[in-house]
Amino acid sequence: VAGCREAAQEASAKDAGVPVKTVSATATPVVLEFEVTPMTCQGCVSSITELVSKLPGVSSVDVTLETKHATVSCDSEERATEIIAALKDNLREAVLIAQHDAD
Repeated sequence: VAGCREAAQEASAKDAGVPVKTVSATATPVVLEFEVTPMTCQGCVSSITELVSKLPGVSSVDVTLETKHATVSCDSEERATEIIAALKDNLREAVLIAQHDAD
């Protein structure tokens, strides 16, 4: 079942034009924090959350309008480039500002 889910996520990402990397089973789960612009309203928060949460390997997304930050829990630090690319494809700029191992 997990393999089917991953295949479906990769197919969805490919349909969206997002390059997808296969991450090894030994990858360490991480929390990545991005500064995302433009982000001016709650609608921006919702669209960023929806977009990033659909990407392969992402387990949770928390977007804060006041700080313009998106905190993403995912399966590997290698996902940062995919997240940045997906946001760029949706006319947003994202900069990785912090990362740490998931607890």
